[in-house]
Parts: sequence; C-alpha cells; structure tokens
Amino acid sequence: MTDETSEKYKWVDAVVRLIELTREGKLLWKVESEAQTPFDLERASAVFSTEHDRQKLRLYAIKASIGYRMETYQETKTILDVVNEKGERLWSFPDVVALSSLLETVGYQVSGMSSFLKNINRESEAIVNL
Repeated sequence: MTDETSEKYKWVDAVVRLIELTREGKLLWKVESEAQTPFDLERASAVFSTEHDRQKLRLYAIKASIGYRMETYQETKTILDVVNEKGERLWSFPDVVALSSLLETVGYQVSGMSSFLKNINRESEAIVNL
C-alpha cells in the first residue's frame, strides 16, 4: 500500500468512526440555522455541527459545477470542516466518499426519523389490531 493510499484510508476510517458514533447516539449533531459557510449561495443541505474531542465540526453539502468536454454537470459535494468558536473554517477534511454517508446519517439523527418511524409503525399496528 502506498503512503498516499494509506493516508486516504486514515480519513475514511475517521469519517466511518464519526458515522458509528452518530448512529450509536454518542455524537449528537444540531442544525446551525445561522451558519455562514464559504459556499452559502451553493448550499445543497442544512448545515450541521457537533463537537468531538474538543474539535468543533461543521458538515454540509454544496452544489458544484463540473466542466467536462464542453458540457457542465451539477454535482453535490459534502464538506466536513473543523471550525473555531466563531464558526470560521480552520481546516477541511479531504474529499472521501464516506462523507456523503455521514451527511445522510446526521440528517436522519437530527430529523428525528427513528422516532417518527416507530410512531407511525405503532399507529399502523394499532389500526390492524382493531
């Protein structure tokens, strides 16, 4: 394994661990309603934040235009930043595929979808048992 490949796996492993902590409820995220990001006009998701190991993290998606052979395509890119107390970006995680899974997991947690599904399924069961 090359040093470059090893370096990339290090970041994938870190993001996968954030996904696990989020799923386990050990890492709680919130929506930053007034968040300022470097890409405010191109945002494709809510902005989420959390704190882990004394690092404040900010997660969001942007729409990016990609030019290829005289055509332009829209792509969504997920960004995970380390920010300071003022919300200013200090550093960004490298672009790894696992970031989109983290965004999906965080959205699921913050939306309360787990409770919603339990409640709606309970209602369905009650109707069937009438």
